Amino acid sequence: ARGGIVMQTESGFGSAGLNKKRFSARANVIRILHDDGSMGVYAHLKANGVYVQVGDRVGIGQQIALSGNTGYSSGPHLHFCLQVNRGMRLVSIPFRMVGDRGYLPLPKL
Repeated sequence: ARGGIVMQTESGFGSAGLNKKRFSARANVIRILHDDGSMGVYAHLKANGVYVQVGDRVGIGQQIALSGNTGYSSGPHLHFCLQVNRGMRLVSIPFRMVGDRGYLPLPKL
C-alpha cells in the first residue's frame, strides 16, 4: 500500500459471482486517503482478510489485506484504482506501477 489514512473497510462478504444485480455491491474493499488527497481503492479482497481498520495510518509497502474473490467477480484478483474528488465526484485517474525492473508496460489501445 501507499502511505495514508484508512477511510473505509469492508471484509464481511464471503461470496462472488457474475450476477451483477446480486454481487456488484458485495466486494470486500479498503479505501485509503493518501497525503496528496488521492484515494487508493483495493477491492475483491478475501473474506475476513482485511488487516487494517478505519483511522489506521498505513505505510508504504505495508500489507493491508489478502486478495480474494468477492463481489461481482469470476475469480481471485485485486481490483485497484486511484481516485480524486472532482466537483464532489470520485474520478479514477491514470497511474503507473513501478517495480524492481522499472515501470510495468502500459497496454497499447
